Amino acid sequence: MPWLPPESLITIARFIEFPRDIVNFFLASRKTYKLLLPVLYASVECKTYFRCRERLTSLIAHPEHAKHIKTLILRPNDIMSSMYYAWFDAEGHVSEDMVQLAPMLTGLETFIWDGIEPPEEKLWVALRKHVHKFPDALWNMLLDRCSELEELTLGGERTTYYSPLFDVRPIVRARWPKLRTLIFGHTLMQDNSPPAVLDWDDIAQEESMKEFSYFISCHPLLKKLHIPYDARFPSLEISNSDLTITEFSGTHFYLGYILPFSQLRTLRLSSERLQTWRLVDLLPCLRDLRDLSTLELWIDMSQRVRASTLYGLTPEKNAAVLETDHIRKDFWKAIEKGPRLRSLEVQKVYTFNEENMARSALQIPIEIYGPLGTRAYVRNGMAYTHTLLGSPYVVHELRTSSDPQIGDHTSLSRLSCELPNGRNIPQVDGVWKNIFKDNMVSVSAAPIHHSVPCVGYVVTEAPVPGKIDPKLYIPDLKRTNTPMTAMRRLQQGESVELSDGTILQGPPRRKGRKVVILGDTFDPSPIIPLAMDADLLIHEATNAHLPGIDPDTKDTDTYELVEARARSRGHSTPQMAGAFAKRVNARRLLLNHFSARYSGAETQEAVEIMNAIGDLAAKEFGREVECARDFMSSEVTFPTNVV
Repeated sequence: MPWLPPESLITIARFIEFPRDIVNFFLASRKTYKLLLPVLYASVECKTYFRCRERLTSLIAHPEHAKHIKTLILRPNDIMSSMYYAWFDAEGHVSEDMVQLAPMLTGLETFIWDGIEPPEEKLWVALRKHVHKFPDALWNMLLDRCSELEELTLGGERTTYYSPLFDVRPIVRARWPKLRTLIFGHTLMQDNSPPAVLDWDDIAQEESMKEFSYFISCHPLLKKLHIPYDARFPSLEISNSDLTITEFSGTHFYLGYILPFSQLRTLRLSSERLQTWRLVDLLPCLRDLRDLSTLELWIDMSQRVRASTLYGLTPEKNAAVLETDHIRKDFWKAIEKGPRLRSLEVQKVYTFNEENMARSALQIPIEIYGPLGTRAYVRNGMAYTHTLLGSPYVVHELRTSSDPQIGDHTSLSRLSCELPNGRNIPQVDGVWKNIFKDNMVSVSAAPIHHSVPCVGYVVTEAPVPGKIDPKLYIPDLKRTNTPMTAMRRLQQGESVELSDGTILQGPPRRKGRKVVILGDTFDPSPIIPLAMDADLLIHEATNAHLPGIDPDTKDTDTYELVEARARSRGHSTPQMAGAFAKRVNARRLLLNHFSARYSGAETQEAVEIMNAIGDLAAKEFGREVECARDFMSSEVTFPTNVV
């Protein structure tokens, strides 16, 4: 073996699956031992408290082994551990060992801690201090070989107070003429920390400020800039009058520097808590932003805020997102008197001594839609059972042309947990179209025939991007040196003009999927205008004639008698459901609401009955039919023949 080339030995070792086999391999001689040491220690995983302590102690005693570790996984309380009573103390001991080992892990790239609790903060401090930074080779590639760069994001979100900052100071040497978007995460541009805590390169803070400001000034096409609150960045002194920033995210500190060089349409100052006095200082800047359409702020409302202070937040803004710690009556009064604010979303951000997020979710109102009488039904049930809800609700009633169009139609007054903004939605052309609509889906409804008033609903997805064939676009993009980021716009159906004047048009958007959900019915024909070409139809099939399969079938029964009985009770048979699915050209049919005598269990008899019910509907529908089960989920796919 010693006569084999070193590269061959390393390649062989990398294909050995089990570490013990690698050990046997590299113990063949001293030469192979030294040669294969990096392979053996490239990835280290320790399970159980005892194994972690044992391995970490060994590595501390042999730093020549530790320096080769690239991936280190610690599971101090793996299921193999039996010391339940000592879980937390055990993890603390392992964390202390890691603090001692950190200076020796010079090659570490990935560290995973899989314990009951996060490790102590001093462990992250030790790793931050000693583990290597972004490789120089990657910086060289980014700075010297990406001249066409248009979008750049560096650094992720902050995980803990001591999580390492990503040193991005080399970026000031870059010049990207086409750069339009620059997003910094938990990053560092200047070093304000003592050398004992951070061991970054020694760059003077004044020089750092000048270099960063000049870097920003050298990118006149820059439109979107994000500098988070917890990043360590110098102040800005921009000198390029051609710079026009339209979207900024960060802190109010940088806003003053970029305002003279911006036409802001989007401003997000939600990474820091704005005290009331600071909000007052910010208002003059906001009033000057005539093109601003989206505004996000995080305002500390723990103290009383004058209504006049909040008026300044609403100069013809299309959207303002106010994330607040405490919502007081003063705030609502200000909103009610702010006529220029078109849209407002309030998000409550919790501090440690406040209620948890689960309780916050309970404050989101439940929206109930139903026919005339739904509001009275809910109020009666709540009032006479003395029920107290932990969250609010609102009732929207679907009123037919013969129903009263105003009022609650009940003598019971609104309860404290019912919101007053319930709508009475009038019927138009026999249906209720778009009773709910957002950017993703719309919901429409129509009456369906049953023994009592009943409603069916149609959920329609908004148009989605078409299916794109990269072969149709990539040759032209490469020919004109157009960045591949243009494929995103083409995917959305937009057109892209190339440098030679060629215009590429993305695929047209596809029609969204449609799901029709029917309640109890013997004739859902009023919903046909809304239900045509449904991707999934959910239809009841209460009664079925199953001679020879269902032992409860009467000898005197016929299909005609079973159908007549079902109709008289306001219900349908599988054949009626299949015929309606064919009538509306549905792509799939899912049956539900079966008679109680069909158990739906997993026994052979029950399965045969449900299969027979599905077969009856399939004969009328002409396609395979599914029968619903409790807790069943069904994926609604796009048609395979739609491009």
